[in-house]
Amino acid sequence: MISKEEFDKIASLSKLRFSDDEEVIIKKEIEQILAYMEKISGIDTAGVQPMYTPLDISAPLRNDEPVEGMPRETFMNEVPSKKDGFVKAPLVIKKRKSL
Repeated sequence: MISKEEFDKIASLSKLRFSDDEEVIIKKEIEQILAYMEKISGIDTAGVQPMYTPLDISAPLRNDEPVEGMPRETFMNEVPSKKDGFVKAPLVIKKRKSL
């Protein structure tokens, strides 16, 4: 069972805030996950080969060879928004208000 302090620390580190009702639900789910992790940590996996995919297939990798890229002028002519010779992209990360 995780304590209120541990839960609050996890929430703070995750930059998440929960209502009291959400906290009860999330705390229960975290405890279930930890109980499951405890259960599977006791399984003896000595001699078991790691499984990288559940499918029995192999994906051949192509050779890593350089290819000719698009000329800058062609690329910049296709860009919907540019400024001073650079691509102008929409803002995706907003400044956070001080807490």
